[in-house]
Amino acid sequence: MTTLKRTKELMSKYNIRINKDLGQNFLVDDEVIERIISEAEITKDTCVVEIGPGLGALTFPLINKCKKIVAIELDEKLASILLEEIKSDNFVLYNEDILKIDMNKVLAEFDFTDQVVVISNLPYYITTPVIFRLLENNYNIIHYVLMVQKEVGKRLTSKPRTKEYNALTVLMNYKTKTGYAFNVSKNCFIPIPNVESSVIKMKYFPLNLGIHNDKLFLKFISDIFANRRKTLVNNISASNSISKSNLNKYLVDNNYKETIRSEELTLIDIANIYKGLFQNE
Repeated sequence: MTTLKRTKELMSKYNIRINKDLGQNFLVDDEVIERIISEAEITKDTCVVEIGPGLGALTFPLINKCKKIVAIELDEKLASILLEEIKSDNFVLYNEDILKIDMNKVLAEFDFTDQVVVISNLPYYITTPVIFRLLENNYNIIHYVLMVQKEVGKRLTSKPRTKEYNALTVLMNYKTKTGYAFNVSKNCFIPIPNVESSVIKMKYFPLNLGIHNDKLFLKFISDIFANRRKTLVNNISASNSISKSNLNKYLVDNNYKETIRSEELTLIDIANIYKGLFQNE
């Protein structure tokens, strides 16, 4: 049975009404589904955490390809449908919020030695908080294959001196190795969303940049991108008690232009400037 046919049958059978507040758009393209599973490098020994399975577009084919799936679905009705339709010993479902659930509880469903992959067609409105929720700790996860809004995908994988490059990009460079996989047309969903999508592949891979206080460094990254129209000096001085003259002197002494903007800086540049200004070695 094709995913489109199965989805329509389930929507009819259970009288499904799309919940726009939860950003529900059901993936129904079989080719895209197979490409996502291929990117995730699923084998019979792989365990999967699926975030937001919806009506099971990815879940149904994954059941036959992997060792075990633990799905996290916020919508109570969709969760009950999946539990009714999927009768398999290798399927577990939590009807909970991904932003609140204890991930250690989820991962405890697997054996300690299992290789775990996260797969998700993320609702666009929670993409950023979900990504950072996943990266809060070094869970025993090999990689993440995530479908996101195309514009978000560009930000996650962009380079300095581009309009997409921002604080999120820098944070991803700091905490992960992230690459673009492929684009997905909005016509691959029902209902059809207003935006195109991209699939990205992300691996938790934090860099050791000699940062003593990670929380303060992450705040610094956010601060320097607070206003793209302002220079680095103006953004730093707006949120810290350092005079612009001292900031200008520091930049010149370290071979940076006084007028440089944050989007011109690499992660290494940002880390070095942070340490020079705020961290005693």
